Amino acid sequence: MPQLQLPFFPQGMTLINANVGFHREEDTISYFYGHLPVFRHDVDDHRSFRMITSQLYINGSVKRSEICRAFGIPAINVKRSVKLYRDKGIAGFFEEPRRGGAAVLTPPGSCRSSALFQTS
Repeated sequence: MPQLQLPFFPQGMTLINANVGFHREEDTISYFYGHLPVFRHDVDDHRSFRMITSQLYINGSVKRSEICRAFGIPAINVKRSVKLYRDKGIAGFFEEPRRGGAAVLTPPGSCRSSALFQTS
């Protein structure tokens, strides 16, 4: 007969819900599912934070409202992170941000597309 495993959290744990919690120790945040550590990242590593909270949400371990309450972040931030996770997976959090190139100003009439608008 399977035995029920009750969550056992270390002292000083901040609960996200009855099964998931996190603990900050100096500059490291550790996440626990029950009594098992499941992830760890530096306090300043926002990409890893967004990735792990999205993963916990998508796996059904936590609700969006629980993440917002536990970390004091707006729901839209969690929603955007979850969308990124679903669209690109874990790699999406660690891609370099796309940057647009500098705008180039050209004198009137020098643009190649201006020929399309000339009438004969």
